[in-house]
Amino acid sequence: MMRRAMSGHRPRIVVAVGSRIRSRHNRGRGGPAAKPLQSGIPIARIEVLDEVQMDAINRYSGLDYPVQPTLFLEFHGTQAGVREQVEMVEAICADGGGSHFQWAEKLEDRNKLWQARHDVAYASKAL
Repeated sequence: MMRRAMSGHRPRIVVAVGSRIRSRHNRGRGGPAAKPLQSGIPIARIEVLDEVQMDAINRYSGLDYPVQPTLFLEFHGTQAGVREQVEMVEAICADGGGSHFQWAEKLEDRNKLWQARHDVAYASKAL
């Protein structure tokens, strides 16, 4: 029965890259990384990685993300609801200097995007 209730829900991961996502000017005031949460958009997971972490992840995992502060987000809900949430967050991030948005709905694509977040501890230790 639980499976039926969740069948219309589609997780989606979004990656936003931008030099102003986390800058010294935004510390303590929230900045673009906090604005989606402050605006009440339901976000299942959120992770902010700085340029040092992104460089370490690229080296450790063989990825090719831009070496800039990066925001990883995951949304859950219906297809229409998630699409609306993603559009709102993209607009917020773009206003804050975010760009280079990537998103994924298929499990294998979501896992690839989220791999950087999972490897951050190992990549940091390898520095």
